[in-house]
Amino acid sequence: MRRVLVALGAVAVASCGHDRASAPTTVPARPSGLDAGTVLTMVSGETGAPVSGVTVTIGSQALTSDAAGQVRLTALAALGTTIDVLHPDYLDRLSTVRTGTGQRFALWPKTTQSGLNEHYTATLVYTSASDPPGPTGDAALQRLPRGTATVVVVPSPDLLGDGGAMDAHAQAVATLTEATGATVSYVLAPSRPSSGVVVTTRADPQDSRCTDSATLRGYTRGTYQGLELVSAEVVFCSLGVARSPTVGHELGHTFGLRHSPDDRDLMYFQFSNRRATTLGPREALLMRLMLDRPPGNRFPDNDRSATATAARSERLTLCY
Repeated sequence: MRRVLVALGAVAVASCGHDRASAPTTVPARPSGLDAGTVLTMVSGETGAPVSGVTVTIGSQALTSDAAGQVRLTALAALGTTIDVLHPDYLDRLSTVRTGTGQRFALWPKTTQSGLNEHYTATLVYTSASDPPGPTGDAALQRLPRGTATVVVVPSPDLLGDGGAMDAHAQAVATLTEATGATVSYVLAPSRPSSGVVVTTRADPQDSRCTDSATLRGYTRGTYQGLELVSAEVVFCSLGVARSPTVGHELGHTFGLRHSPDDRDLMYFQFSNRRATTLGPREALLMRLMLDRPPGNRFPDNDRSATATAARSERLTLCY
């Protein structure tokens, strides 16, 4: 029987001061927004290569990116100024100058050689995974909290003691971590840490949702604060499901993925021998793009209405 656990350690950092008093520092006041002369760089969200010929409209400033993918602001763009970033090969990006608006814009490709297209994006990222699903592309982006480096997955004691289940969990956390380029690491732990994003998993054939449906394999219930995941619970309707690649499928929902329209993808809603056992290139690309977007982003690529909110909500995703 094999157990795969990742131990998490905490590092305490102490700071040392000086007895000698230092003179107060005065920081010059800066105007809010993006200063005149600020250089913005447009790159492909798929390859990171600069994109030339992008039309960038910021308020009354109409600019076009050069061979380096860059535009230079000719005037201050105050907070609240609208930003339109348009190119025929990428989804129209509509945004607003906010505190923290960066100077690098990773553009969302309309199509890729791996088979990504607008319908695929709309379905996997922006369509409710409820039963039945909502209209294609009508849901807001829900995601991990910005800056999350680690998601801790805590299996139940029964699963911790089952070698097959732990093998499946180990493969699942590995495929999630690899798909993000290790920007976010999914790790296994034997007990719940005191802080951070935690996903618990358990197998429970007697769960009411499992007994109500003979075809349900499991479900994920996520709790969100302002569209950012706080915690999640994954329930498998049998121990056999907890020993299968469905573990990775459910963890994909905790990341913010909905259901894929392609029955070969791990994130397809229905299990079959045709479904992949790991996340594919298209799914991984969308995950990396999602990490570059704020919660509340809307299809095709509009974050103007994405505002900070304290609203708490739940999302239930059923998987067959």
